[in-house]
Amino acid sequence: MRKLNVFLTLLIVASLSALAQDNTKYSRSSLHVMMIEDPAMEKGEIITNTFRSMDFPEKYDNHLLKERYANIIGELSDMTKAGIPGFKLKGIEGKIDAYFKEKRIANQLVGKWFNRDASGVMNIDLIKKRGLYNATEDDASDAAMLQKGFAALERSGLELIGNTFVVLEYFEFIDNEKWAKPVYEASKAAINKQDIPDLAKKLALKAAEAVYNKAEGYNVWTHAYLYQLEWNDSIQQIFKNRCWIGDNNKDKLSEEERKQRIQAFENPDMFNLKFVGKAKAFTLISQLNTKRSDSEVIQEATVRSVNKVYVNLQRKYDVFKTKTPFYEFAKKGKVCNAKIGMKEGLTGGEKFDVLVPKYSSKGGTKYAKKGTVKVDKKAIWDNRYYVTRPPELDEKDAIQATNFKGCKKGWDELILLLRQQK
Repeated sequence: MRKLNVFLTLLIVASLSALAQDNTKYSRSSLHVMMIEDPAMEKGEIITNTFRSMDFPEKYDNHLLKERYANIIGELSDMTKAGIPGFKLKGIEGKIDAYFKEKRIANQLVGKWFNRDASGVMNIDLIKKRGLYNATEDDASDAAMLQKGFAALERSGLELIGNTFVVLEYFEFIDNEKWAKPVYEASKAAINKQDIPDLAKKLALKAAEAVYNKAEGYNVWTHAYLYQLEWNDSIQQIFKNRCWIGDNNKDKLSEEERKQRIQAFENPDMFNLKFVGKAKAFTLISQLNTKRSDSEVIQEATVRSVNKVYVNLQRKYDVFKTKTPFYEFAKKGKVCNAKIGMKEGLTGGEKFDVLVPKYSSKGGTKYAKKGTVKVDKKAIWDNRYYVTRPPELDEKDAIQATNFKGCKKGWDELILLLRQQK
């Protein structure tokens, strides 16, 4: 048994040494992304195709399900507000909850974590794989780890299940002048009806006209709804006792017991997704019919509005924040940068906590704050999405990672992660 534990520890250390050399592998939240469909959406084909081909957010682990499109908008009973961003989304949270239950989205997310097959048999291969990202080489060689082998790492992986998220995205293409004109006309009518001095009325009409004149071009809006998979010790125990079918027990269960466990797992009330919050963002298209095709312009605006809405979600909700490894660390901290930039909303001066992951032999990961660094406004990476990327962004002297100020001597010997402060 002692030889087996030593072997497991050496295997863990070897795995973690490889991970340390590739610092893009670290503990991340897992994410499933969906689109709320709208058959009446203007430019819908372009936007839907853009969503379908969009790169997965690289700061999260891919936990995509086959269910990617939710047709829950329903019939429109009031078209008088058409063109006003978000008017179709009134009461959408209730529709989302009903959709999740009908499609058993939470059940599917749990099933994906445990590689559940058509017969209900599961394993923890994915959990072990992602759980390894939580440990450091020093942690793996801890004396307690010698006794526990992979068990502690598997426990660490189980913690990741509770950091599984779903983002539903609803898109709108808004002709700014189209919706601003009726608002302008209504404002004029209201101003003219008011019993106020002529000068005040004239100034109010000019102000309304100025607002209308600014409403040019088009906006691509993204409305995002964030949900988190509920997972805790009690849920885990219920899952283990009532739902689990694996190599350790599948041959011991009677046919009736297997059937009961399958039914328990597929019960739509067994697992749940809780609403965390929502955010919205838009990208302005100043004009169409330019040298680029309308499709290219709208595609670029759609991707950028999605990137913006993720920034807003992360800033509003700490639980959804991501961690980022340093890309370069040299010259005793005088050179330190990371592969984040304008896409993440950086403009300069933002503060980040520098974290050191510490693995517990009892399972789980804690992060110790090592210090604080600040974004150098003179060296921010332009990693925004371009349909056709400007060649100057890839020139030899172009910025390829965002620089930070405040890095310290000796940090290059540690596994460090960055997390933005509020």
